[in-house]
Amino acid sequence: MVANTTTQADNVLFARNVAGTGTISGRITNAFTGAGLPGATVQLRAGANITSGIVIATGTTNSSGDFTINANSGTYTAEVSLTGFVTTDFVVVAVGGRTISNQNYTVTPVLSGSELRVVLTWGASPRDLDSHLTGPVSGGSSRFHVYYSSKTTTGVKLDVDDTESYGPETVTISEFVPGIYRYSVHDYTNRGSSSSTGLSSSGAQVKVFQGSSLVTTFNVP
Repeated sequence: MVANTTTQADNVLFARNVAGTGTISGRITNAFTGAGLPGATVQLRAGANITSGIVIATGTTNSSGDFTINANSGTYTAEVSLTGFVTTDFVVVAVGGRTISNQNYTVTPVLSGSELRVVLTWGASPRDLDSHLTGPVSGGSSRFHVYYSSKTTTGVKLDVDDTESYGPETVTISEFVPGIYRYSVHDYTNRGSSSSTGLSSSGAQVKVFQGSSLVTTFNVP
């Protein structure tokens, strides 16, 4: 925690107290392409945000990037790894006698040099959240704006524009110009409503990657 700042905590799933074995199901996607990622290893550790210790179950994604793992009812941390990709983790749940689906996650290829990648993911609703990035233009007083209608400029590209829930929406910065960069998330689905709470209940999460590391995570207020 940082003094005098407000931090939004991650949304953490907790399982209902139902005895027995349940099935965890989801899809691992490539942040750079938006496609399902085959051959990724998914390892479970008991508890939320547990990143070391005993692995209690392991699964591998199929050709579509889908995985299923059976586990006793409870909350788990799922670590996703694949050669050439940044190893990261997320929280999943198992409920006895049930399949809990759409426990999806997005991982990014390892970046080169000073490249920086911003990845937006969310839940089933709203269907369409949009990422917007503005920043300085070399040698000028204007600013660029990269989003769904203007997907590329010098050194910046909107790699993936998702319009059908979950994401990812991905922006990669490969060349930096001194100045301020601003990243925003817009609820395109509910753009006509001044009272919608769709974005706040979307579970939206923004992850920032550089090199082989997750730099920081922002959660929707």
